[in-house]
Amino acid sequence: MRDELFDLPAVPDWWGNPYGHPEITDRVPEPWVPMSRTAEGLAVWNREVSLGEMLQPVQIGNGGTQMLISPASLELETPGPVASPPELIEEKKTRIVWRTPLQADGLSGDLTLAAEFDGFMKYTLSLTADTEATIDRLRLTLPLRRELAAYYRHGYLGTVENQTDHYSYGSFPDEGLTLSFTQSLWPGTDALDTIVGGRPVRAHRRPGSVGLRASAAAGGRAGHRVILPRGGRRRGRSD
Repeated sequence: MRDELFDLPAVPDWWGNPYGHPEITDRVPEPWVPMSRTAEGLAVWNREVSLGEMLQPVQIGNGGTQMLISPASLELETPGPVASPPELIEEKKTRIVWRTPLQADGLSGDLTLAAEFDGFMKYTLSLTADTEATIDRLRLTLPLRRELAAYYRHGYLGTVENQTDHYSYGSFPDEGLTLSFTQSLWPGTDALDTIVGGRPVRAHRRPGSVGLRASAAAGGRAGHRVILPRGGRRRGRSD
C-alpha cells in the first residue's frame, strides 16, 4: 500500500450549465427557427402540421411534400367516448403543448400533444378507471402516401416475459406488412422518413394476435395501424 498525490482538476465551464438544452434555455439552435402556432396547428422549420379536433395530424407538409393521404386517427373503442375541445397548456419557442380531456363509461383522462422545434411530436394518452372498465381496442392509423413508404425498419421488445430488443428492416412489400406489437416503425424513402413510436405497452395478447399492420391499398395509400389487444381490462392509470 502506498500514498500518491492526486490533483483534482478545476470544474470546467461546461459542467452543470444549460448549454445544449434548448428546453431549459428556450433558445432554438440553428438552422432551426422558433416554432409557432398557426390557425391550423403548428409550424417549424421546413414543416407545417395541421391538427384535428383530437390533436391528430390532418396533414403534414414536409419541405413542400404533403405526407398524408387522409387525416390520421386515434380510435378508442370503448362505450361512450367523448372528447372535449383541446386547450393550450404551454407555448414557447422550443415547445408547444396541448391537452384534450377524454370521458367514457367508467373512464376519464386526457390526450396530450407536446410538439418541439425540430418537428418531434409526442402524444401521451392517460386514462383512469373509476370502476372496472373495458377497452375493446385502441387503434392508431397513420395514412402515409404510398410513395413515402419504400423501406421500413421496426423494433420491438418481445413479450412481457421476454423483454428483448429485436429489429428488422427491408423494402416495404407490395402485399403489406404484418408485425407483432412494435414500439417503433420507420417507414421512408431515400429522401424522407417518418418515425412512428412509443413506449412499449405491457399487455398480454392472445397468441397470433396482430400488433401492427402496414398495408398498401388502392389510391396510393400506405396505412400503418398500431393495435392493442381486444378485451383488455384495466384498473387504475395507463400512460
